Amino acid sequence: MRGIKVWGRAAAWGMALLLMATTTGARGGEGAVSPLRVAASSDLQPVFSTLAKQFAAQGGGEVVGIFDSSRSLGRQIAMGAAYALFLSSDEEAAREAATEAPALLPPQRVARGALVLWSAKPWVLSQWRTLLLSPEVRQVAMVNPQKDPHGQSALELLRASGLEGAVQPKRMLGETLAQVADMVEGGAAELGFVDKARLLALPEEKRGQWFELPPDLAPPIPVTAVLLPSPVGGRTEEALAFYQFLASPAARPLWRTAGYQAP
Repeated sequence: MRGIKVWGRAAAWGMALLLMATTTGARGGEGAVSPLRVAASSDLQPVFSTLAKQFAAQGGGEVVGIFDSSRSLGRQIAMGAAYALFLSSDEEAAREAATEAPALLPPQRVARGALVLWSAKPWVLSQWRTLLLSPEVRQVAMVNPQKDPHGQSALELLRASGLEGAVQPKRMLGETLAQVADMVEGGAAELGFVDKARLLALPEEKRGQWFELPPDLAPPIPVTAVLLPSPVGGRTEEALAFYQFLASPAARPLWRTAGYQAP
């Protein structure tokens, strides 16, 4: 996967950004200020809510998330959708959106998500290699690697551990992480590769059995923030504040509690 592109003109754009900044806000009525709209990957919804509340509590204003797959949101941005920021768990989609928009500042990694193996059965998932090969496991759910980095991470794990060929006949591909979770929870698959944050957002009694997979085998999934041009109402200063908040010391414990690692 290609890394984040750092443009030589970023400094110039950063200076222009400060010159353009305004605090007027977009008004939906007398004295009312509409929330800042942020396009965010669906898997980020639980942590986004926590981040938005903390940002507002610090006096940063109201932020609302518009949730969809990273690639779908990237296409919307390329077509001119009015978002102040793009928060993506697909680094390639973030890079493309930053180029298409173009972004006001270089994209920044704000966190990294972890891949876990999940089951509704009372199995010891630390023995994941043995379980994946076991005849008791007939179906292994994962998101389509061509559509989501979590699927790519799972595929890299299988390849690195020499299990890709053996697991291939058992694979059940979902279009989204939510579909993969439904396959495991509903019993269609005995095991599934999902994001750690999804499980931590569930009540403890519903988490089942899960095991965080080694990051040297299952690469963590970067979460990337993109500051987009011309926020609605010209609210560049507010958008910049939230962009900076996402990678700030104040946000770091919120990411960590939700199951994410430092970028």
